[in-house]
This record gives sequence, structure tokens and C-alpha cells, in this order.
Amino acid sequence: MLYDKRLRFRVDNIWTTTATNHPELGPNAVSKDINPDPIVTIDLTIKTTTLHHTEAISVIVAYSLNPVVVDLKCLV
Repeated sequence: MLYDKRLRFRVDNIWTTTATNHPELGPNAVSKDINPDPIVTIDLTIKTTTLHHTEAISVIVAYSLNPVVVDLKCLV
């Protein structure tokens, strides 16, 4: 079973596009990262989403209360 998963990936121009189109999501004064509010769905929570000034995105998907069953044989 999976509980919490951390993901990190790059999206070209995500920081600039977000900062330009959503000024209400002002960047952190020190790190310049943008941290939107958590997203809650029925079975999981996107705990932390960080849009880094380097165009990287970090996401923590939390499903501790509703673990996801994974069959590793299917992943090969």
C-alpha cells in the first residue's frame, strides 16, 4: 500500500505564468517559491504544492487515511 507520495518535476514557464496570471498567489519573499492552498478531493489531499522559481514543481499527495493498494506485478 502507498501512503504519501512526493513528486518533483519541471514545467517550462510555470512560475512566470502563475506569478503573472495569479498575483494573489504572491511568491515567498525569501525563496520566491509560490505555495497554492492544499487541494482536497474525496480520497486524498494534495498537501503541499510548491512552484519553485527554478520552474520545478514539488507535490506531496497524502492518502494516509485511505491508502492506495498497489500490485507491483502490474508495474513491471
